[in-house]
Amino acid sequence: MTTGLPVIATAVGAVPDFVKDGEDGFLVAPKAPLDLADRICRLLDDEGLRHRISERVRARAPREFSIEVGAER
Repeated sequence: MTTGLPVIATAVGAVPDFVKDGEDGFLVAPKAPLDLADRICRLLDDEGLRHRISERVRARAPREFSIEVGAER
């Protein structure tokens, strides 16, 4: 996130607590390769979507996931 890359991850464990589907990137079900491929293609095909997500995660990462924030929590 700090590099501004959209996240594409499986919705397992605590991942959904940290990645907001459709806002920070995409969450897909485990063992769903067609869904994974679809989300990758959506990001590759839609420059505006990539840009919006990139701006959001780049701003969110230091605010919510910095070492200082983690230590304070």
